[in-house]
Amino acid sequence: MRTRPIPGTGEGKAYVHPKPVREAGGAPFYTAEAHASRGDLSLHIWVYGDDPIPWRTIMDLAERQMERL
Repeated sequence: MRTRPIPGTGEGKAYVHPKPVREAGGAPFYTAEAHASRGDLSLHIWVYGDDPIPWRTIMDLAERQMERL
């Protein structure tokens, strides 16, 4: 798992899992996630896909959502 801070969130972090998840009976998939908070609100985003998830995808989602909080 690789980690990067989310700008403007203090302790917010984004994670990209470079190896696919393999579950019995299913096709492998990739995951990425972001977690941050502001005051008493928290943000949790999970992204799943058939191909590796680029950093820009999860970071863009997290930054745009934090702008709304």
